Amino acid sequence: RGFLLERLRFSHIAPECERLIENGAGAAFLIAFAGCPPMIDPTELKKRAIELEEGVSFGRLLDVDVLTPCGSIGRADLGMNGRKCLLCDNEAKTCARIGAHPVEELRARCEALIREAENLF
Repeated sequence: RGFLLERLRFSHIAPECERLIENGAGAAFLIAFAGCPPMIDPTELKKRAIELEEGVSFGRLLDVDVLTPCGSIGRADLGMNGRKCLLCDNEAKTCARIGAHPVEELRARCEALIREAENLF
């Protein structure tokens, strides 16, 4: 959470409000931006989100969605391929849909990425 907010502030983007939600599925950090016109173009915000997801090793664990009143902005909207699986070169959505990898392997990879992140801070 702190890392994400610091990256946004570094980019001179200030959220209007933020909220951390934790449930059985995990944690979600919601950040709202407002303005008319918007203080940042949603497409530009998605590009920066992808840079964050791909810019550090543990960024692979992040899933930053950009939602607008007209719907979400995805990688396909930017002409990009989907996210890669944590364990192979296939698209993550494909591997998740077909259950290509044992949960234990995915958990182990996630834990390794978290340990890497802990060593950075």
